[in-house]
Amino acid sequence: MIGKTIFDTKLEAYYQDSIYFGTLIEEYFNDCINAFVTQDVKQAKELIKADKKNDEMQLALEEQSIRLLALQAPVASDLRKIVTSIKIFANLERIGDYAKHLAKLTIKSDRNLYPEFIDLVASMANRVLQ
Repeated sequence: MIGKTIFDTKLEAYYQDSIYFGTLIEEYFNDCINAFVTQDVKQAKELIKADKKNDEMQLALEEQSIRLLALQAPVASDLRKIVTSIKIFANLERIGDYAKHLAKLTIKSDRNLYPEFIDLVASMANRVLQ
């Protein structure tokens, strides 16, 4: 019974870390959109560097997933949640990569060439965030 209590504690920490990662990516995405809309090249450069944290977090969560699977032998429902979480982490990291590409575009783009494009991207991004 003690083993299950330890597992439950580890699983709860894992879920909290997962939520934190989702929040981190959401904020990163929002910051990249803001940098693009305002054409803040300095912020865009900082965000490109910050993407490394997203990658590191994904790897850490995947390692945590593997440890939970290998060392705790979770029951079927917990097993499904952990495996599904791994897929979610990959998708969140990909969203972060797309946001990073937008930050890179911020550095390369000229707002005066296509101002309607910036407004369109901002509108789409706000819909995604909602």
